[in-house]
Amino acid sequence: MLLHHLLLALVSTSLASAASSGWSVTNGKASLTTRANSKLSTELFDSTTTPSSSHTFDIGTGERLSLLFTCKNEGEGARPHQAYVLVRDEVTGLESAVVASVRESGKAKVDVDPRNLPAPLNGVATPLTLTLAIASKGDSKPLLYQLGKIANKNPTKPEAEANPVRYGPLPEITHTFRSEQDLPPRIISMGFAAAVIACFLALIVSWTSLDANLSLLPRRLAAAPLSSAMFIGSLIGFEALLACYWLWMRVGEVLVIGAGLGVVGFLGMEEERYTQHMVRNGQKKLGRWVCSKSNRNIIPPVTNPLIYFY
Repeated sequence: MLLHHLLLALVSTSLASAASSGWSVTNGKASLTTRANSKLSTELFDSTTTPSSSHTFDIGTGERLSLLFTCKNEGEGARPHQAYVLVRDEVTGLESAVVASVRESGKAKVDVDPRNLPAPLNGVATPLTLTLAIASKGDSKPLLYQLGKIANKNPTKPEAEANPVRYGPLPEITHTFRSEQDLPPRIISMGFAAAVIACFLALIVSWTSLDANLSLLPRRLAAAPLSSAMFIGSLIGFEALLACYWLWMRVGEVLVIGAGLGVVGFLGMEEERYTQHMVRNGQKKLGRWVCSKSNRNIIPPVTNPLIYFY
């Protein structure tokens, strides 16, 4: 008889320890409060005594459901790694999680406000199911405790999106790293070209009106072909350089090439000026000095050193 009572005591103790193992909530209060924190109604819940709750809370405008409870692990207050309330629509299967604030002692608080829920859940007229989920790492058994339901008295219907986002190919993205150069209107370019040509025509007319002696040109070219080629070539080179700068050349390249053409043009101009003086006066170059055919006048040498070795 004594052995029978001992066996019953051992079985009851093991069952009690098994029932108290894992996570549980005690001293739970579900209060329906307003914006001024005035309580409209309060319901008590305890996972160790009540498996679940089927109470429905009717939440109006400006009201919320405040939950206060204590988390316990193996019968002692503790802080779990995860503690939140699942708000689920049983018709569509949509759900959202509201995270609870838990202290080290296990005391927790969470507010369920329909205004903070996603639009698909806030616009549901049917009651939403509340489930408290508590879990932590280790061998402790997690807890899923149904707190009841909430019904929104004033549901807000979500606005339909005009163009809902869909996964699919998007239009190709094109990027222009450097836009094309904007050219002026053609009529303006033709006007400037005509002005340049008119300047050359005016130069030719001026030469004709001033009785320019073009008969000396063959004699000058024959007397100094190198200097003439240098001078005339530098002029043509400058015109070509301006054209290249307008089309594709950079400023640095233009300055370097222009400096070289300037030196060539200066040397050719000095030699050309001296040759023109000789051709007009019928003189010959004799070493470092120039002597006249008519009166043998001595003419001092020019400053260009290249003519001494010509």
